[in-house]
Amino acid sequence: MQIKEFVMMKILRIKGLFIAAMLALFSLSTNAALVDMGTYLTDTNTKMDYLKLSQTFGYSYTDALVNDELGLIAKGWELSSQSALIALDQTYSDAHSLMIAGLQDCCNIITNNDTSLGQNMLPTMVIMDDWYSSGSYFTQVANVGVSESQDTLAVSFQRVSAVPVPPAAWLFGSALIGLVGVGRRKKA
Repeated sequence: MQIKEFVMMKILRIKGLFIAAMLALFSLSTNAALVDMGTYLTDTNTKMDYLKLSQTFGYSYTDALVNDELGLIAKGWELSSQSALIALDQTYSDAHSLMIAGLQDCCNIITNNDTSLGQNMLPTMVIMDDWYSSGSYFTQVANVGVSESQDTLAVSFQRVSAVPVPPAAWLFGSALIGLVGVGRRKKA
């Protein structure tokens, strides 16, 4: 009986080492990327989603944010941080072309302007930034009425990404279930 228990312990140790190696492999293979999810982009580095500007193109600040005509606020989206969009543009060379995909050359966007003046003109005016397809994101001090919609205006939204369960977690979970099963069989 003792030899059988010894062999079982060895097997469990080997399984444990295999699981640890798999966890290390999966954790090392993760690289930051900007993933196009169709209507939004996911930054795997910051774990943030950014709604493509085509989704709010032509909507006013009041329509998109205050009245939530698109149902975005109810789905967890919030007005984008200006500093987050600047970082997105500086981190990924294709960010600007992906954000304005399907739109004209230029898009005036409304953010929360956290790195400059802030939206201090509310409730009558909001400050706009620009995102050119030929250039990149940049801040400005132009403004537009909160209820004004234009054919060059979009409201920028972001949210925290839903984090999928990585394959390593599934492996670890199945290993734990296996260990529980072995432990129960050993007691019986």
